[in-house]
Amino acid sequence: MDRKNKDASPMKTIPGGVCAAKGFTAAGVHCGIRKNKVKKDLALILSDRPAAAACVYTTNLVQGAPIAVTRAHVQDGYARAILCNSGNANTCNADGEDVAWQMCELAGKAAVFAIKVNGITAKELPELNDAFAEDVSEFSTLDEYKADILAKLAAEKTEKAKQLQGDKLLDAAVANCKMEVPQVMYDNKIDSMMREFEENIVRQGLSMDVYYQYMGTNEETMRETFKDTSMKSVDARLMLEAIAKAENLVISDEDLDAEVIKYGESYGVDGKTMLDMIQEDDKNALRQDMLVRAAMKVIEDNAVIKEA
Repeated sequence: MDRKNKDASPMKTIPGGVCAAKGFTAAGVHCGIRKNKVKKDLALILSDRPAAAACVYTTNLVQGAPIAVTRAHVQDGYARAILCNSGNANTCNADGEDVAWQMCELAGKAAVFAIKVNGITAKELPELNDAFAEDVSEFSTLDEYKADILAKLAAEKTEKAKQLQGDKLLDAAVANCKMEVPQVMYDNKIDSMMREFEENIVRQGLSMDVYYQYMGTNEETMRETFKDTSMKSVDARLMLEAIAKAENLVISDEDLDAEVIKYGESYGVDGKTMLDMIQEDDKNALRQDMLVRAAMKVIEDNAVIKEA
């Protein structure tokens, strides 16, 4: 917030951190640079494709080797990954730049580790106190941190139980339905699942050919693994759409707009902007998804749960 102007709007926090923008993934580890084993000291930010890159450098006359290497890498204005560390600036080292270039050459290469464990002589665990809570969380006391963990575990357990019950109700409802589904609908669903899986693989910097080779499988075998899931998904969707039609369920424009706004805000997009951006076909698809969810709620509200 602008401290000089009290009327200035507060800074808006976008959920998702560096991964808020689509196409970006990130990871952080403790690799041993810092003595504090609790704090991470190495981070990687990866784009699923070459992204426009711009840098702001220090004006200090003494500059670390990473500065020189970075300048060379972004000369064309593009980059795919950022590797950064804390605890060592790699400055004033005689071979610092050579080491930095050697590290860059390792990018994308397979790493093989040979580990031999002779035995565990001692277990070193951090002391559970307020200082530990501050290091690993946003809380200032251990009691606050524990309370937050317990609350999240309870909420997760409740949500998991609700999801499990919903899945059982859906399976039971589908089992009681009689329908004839063209094989092409199942095939189309498998195609969709394959495309989605491939997109996730590409985001990780791999290709399907590399994935098949690594996992010792092929496209035909993988499609077969999606067969049962696709059938359950298509059958459940058709049943829920039929329920929505039979129950005359309707999604109002107001509820639809609220869902669009909610969807946009989850990606850090202003509600009004999202309403202006979304295409009519996408709104219709979202309305249909909401109808399916409403039909599922009809099943849940009318189900008679018997204790085993």
